[in-house]
Amino acid sequence: MYLDHNHNLYVDRPFTAFIRFIVLIGCCVAVLCSFTTLAKERTADENNVSQIIKWAKDGVTTKIIFPAGDYRFSEPLVIENDNLNLLGSGKNHTILTLVNHKPMLIEAIGNNAIISDLTLDGNNQQQGYYDTIFRFNKSKGHRFERVIFKRSTKGAILPISGWALDGLFVSHCEFVDINKYAIHIFNRNTEKRGELITSIDQIIVENSVFRKGYFIGVTMDSGNDRRNESVVNGKKVGRRYTESVDMNSSIIRDNIFEKTKKFHIAGVQATGIIMERNVFEGMTDDAEPGANAIHFEQFSRDLEFYDNTFYMADTVPKRFPYISIAGTEGHVRVSQKRSSDTYKEWTYFYEGGPERRANVKCAAHGHTDISCKRDVHVYGVRNVYLAGNTFNASSKISSYLLIKEGENIQIGTRKDGRVSLNSFLGGDNKTRKINLIGHDEGTCDVLILPNQQISKSNVSIPRVDFDKPACSMNKPIVIQ
Repeated sequence: MYLDHNHNLYVDRPFTAFIRFIVLIGCCVAVLCSFTTLAKERTADENNVSQIIKWAKDGVTTKIIFPAGDYRFSEPLVIENDNLNLLGSGKNHTILTLVNHKPMLIEAIGNNAIISDLTLDGNNQQQGYYDTIFRFNKSKGHRFERVIFKRSTKGAILPISGWALDGLFVSHCEFVDINKYAIHIFNRNTEKRGELITSIDQIIVENSVFRKGYFIGVTMDSGNDRRNESVVNGKKVGRRYTESVDMNSSIIRDNIFEKTKKFHIAGVQATGIIMERNVFEGMTDDAEPGANAIHFEQFSRDLEFYDNTFYMADTVPKRFPYISIAGTEGHVRVSQKRSSDTYKEWTYFYEGGPERRANVKCAAHGHTDISCKRDVHVYGVRNVYLAGNTFNASSKISSYLLIKEGENIQIGTRKDGRVSLNSFLGGDNKTRKINLIGHDEGTCDVLILPNQQISKSNVSIPRVDFDKPACSMNKPIVIQ
C-alpha cells in the first residue's frame, strides 16, 4: 500500500511490495555506509605536522593516533572537529612541542576532545598574559588523561576571556614548569561575552600532580565584570556584578599540589566546589606576600574541604595561613549611594592604583563615604564545611584557618551532617589556630566540634570595625 504523487491510495501486489522493501533497506544501508566512510581514524607522521593540522579541522577525522616521537608545531593545532581523540603512545614517548611564539599550542573550537597518553610541551613560547598550552575557545567538555603539561611561562589550560572551562575533566595528569596558572577555570572579564555567567558545567580534576613553582594551581576568578562603560571625571568606569557563579559541585580530589608561589587553589565568587583527599605541600621559599594554600573571597558559597592534608616547611622565610577566606572588596564605588547588599551590581574605577582601592580605616562612616569599604559582610563566604582534614604543625603557620565575614562555618561536620573530625596539630593553648574576623559584622554561625586540638584560647574573635553590631550576637560562635 502506498500513495502516488497525486495522493491516490494503491495496494501493492506481494512481489512489488517486496521489491519496495528491498529498495528501502538498501537506501538505509547506503546512508549508513556513507556516514561510516566519513568518520576517519588517522595515524600521525612527525615529519608531516601540517597534515595533522588539516585533519583536526576537516570535519571527518575522529581520531589521530600519535606514534612515539616529537611533533614540532610552528603554528597552533586548532581543533574544529567535535569529539576528536588525540591518542599518544605514552606521556613520555609522544611529545607535541610548540616551537614558535604563539598564544597557544592547541586551541579547541570544537567540543569534547579527548587527549591522552602524551606530553604537551609549551616550550616557554607564551608571551601574552593569558597565553597557554591548551585553550578552550568557547568550547566545552574536553578530557585529558595521562597528559604532561610542560614548560609554559604563562598557563597550561585556560579559556578565552569571559568564558569558562565548561565540563573540563583532568585525570592522572602532571603539570611541570608552569610559571603562572596550571588550570584557570574562569576569567572574570565577561565584557566580550555580553551576558552574566551564573552557572558552568561541572569540572573534575583528579589524581594529578602539580609540580613545584606554579603561581596558582587551580583558579576560578568567577566575578562578572564589565569595563569601559562610561567616563566619570575623566576616569573609565566598569560594572561589577555580585552574582556568584555555580560550579555545579565541581570536584578537585586526590591530587598532589607541590609548593606554590601564591595559592594551590583560589576562587572569587565561586559556589559549589568539593576539595577532597588532596595533599598541599605549602609555599616556595620565594612565595609572594599574601600567599596561602587555599584562598577564596567575595560571595563564594558552599565550599567543602574533606580529608585533605596540609604541610608547611619550617624553612620558608615568612609565615603563611593554610586556608584564608576573605570577605571584603576594595573597589571605590562611583555611583552607588547605599550599602552594597541592596544591589546586584555596582560601578567602579577600574584603572589606576590607589584610586581603585577603598580606604579600610574609615569604618565609622563606611555606609556614606563612597571612598570607604562598607557593608562588606554580604561579601563574605557562606556555608563552609571542613571535615577530616589534617593540618600539620609548622613554625611558619600564621593561622590554620582565617575567615573574614563568613557565616555557617562547620568545623568537624560534613555538608550531609556526618561528623568527621579535623586534626589541627601542633601548638599549645596560646596558639591562635583559627581566626574568625571581619571589618563589618565579623564572622558568625560557627560550630567547632570537640576533640580537634582546638580550645577556646586557640580561636581569635576580635571586635568588628564598622557601624553594624557583630552578627555573632544573633548567630553565635560555638566552640565545644
